[in-house]
Amino acid sequence: MRTGAALLAQIGARDDARKFDFDGAYPYTNMLADQVKGGNQSWAIRWYAHAFIHEKLVLYPRRAVTYNIGFDGSGTHGGQAGGYEGIQAADRPIAVSAIEVQESAMARQAWKAALSEMAGPTRGGLASELKSPEARVPSATSVFEKNVP
Repeated sequence: MRTGAALLAQIGARDDARKFDFDGAYPYTNMLADQVKGGNQSWAIRWYAHAFIHEKLVLYPRRAVTYNIGFDGSGTHGGQAGGYEGIQAADRPIAVSAIEVQESAMARQAWKAALSEMAGPTRGGLASELKSPEARVPSATSVFEKNVP
């Protein structure tokens, strides 16, 4: 995988920042730029940028297939669970079959709506309604499920 700087440069050279940001729904470009400057240690932003540049699709299952137990404070990012503490792993196997790989317009719109809601006050999301630092932002799963029929 390329460095964050190389990925950011490639997105910029292609003039794809708005598309990378899901048509402005979420500030992924800013997150990648922040990662390049050392402002965050996200591997996920580089992974998404790499998939985006190579025109790959990402499958986000409706139910989690893993359970994150890393909130005991012992690791680099092992602090509070944030919006992830209520996520339960699937209680039965998720059937996966061979299907044609194509982007779902309905899923893209639902994910865009979820991202917009999570993005915060500068983008008109749910966080703009929060009144105090103690207020909780809903998890990505709960926001996505609310936007998927």
